[in-house]
Amino acid sequence: MASVVGICNAALTVIGVRKIVSLTEDSEQARVCNLRYADCRDAVLRLFPWTCAAARKSLARDSERPGFGFDYQYQLPTNPWCLRVLTLNEDAQGESQNEFVIEGRLLLTDATSADIRFIKRVDNPAEMDPLLRDAIAAKLASEIAFKLTKGSGELVSLAKQEFALKMQLAQTIDALEGTPLKFGDGEEECSFLSVRT
Repeated sequence: MASVVGICNAALTVIGVRKIVSLTEDSEQARVCNLRYADCRDAVLRLFPWTCAAARKSLARDSERPGFGFDYQYQLPTNPWCLRVLTLNEDAQGESQNEFVIEGRLLLTDATSADIRFIKRVDNPAEMDPLLRDAIAAKLASEIAFKLTKGSGELVSLAKQEFALKMQLAQTIDALEGTPLKFGDGEEECSFLSVRT
């Protein structure tokens, strides 16, 4: 069963440090993992439009208006917590129909309605793709390696390389799910997967 402790232990394994039983145990590994896990998870989730973290929501317009530049503002979702807005009022091709900016926890736009597709915070590791869990573990390893290996530059470098490889693999596989994007029109239309042939 996937768990936060499991992800942390995968990170500790990368840097050759003893595993933990829980995040509340009295050990330096547990304290460091407990301190850094949530930030590493959210950072990796923000880096890519993961299918397992994708969500859609219609936002209620705020009663206040932006000071200037846009006509309307909308509060970003907090349940589930919005980590990154992907599109606003998307069209059939999955592109935003309206311009927008994010400022703090507000989406600013001239659109009179706001249907967003976004990346949500995924707290439960069981809801994550296994390759995403691996990428989070590798990111955590790269963040905690210096502290837990007494400044071993070699292990820090190894952990960073591991993160880059895990991210590349996870993104590649995640991007292959769903209907391939199509480019062009009419007889020239081709799928992304067939472009290489």
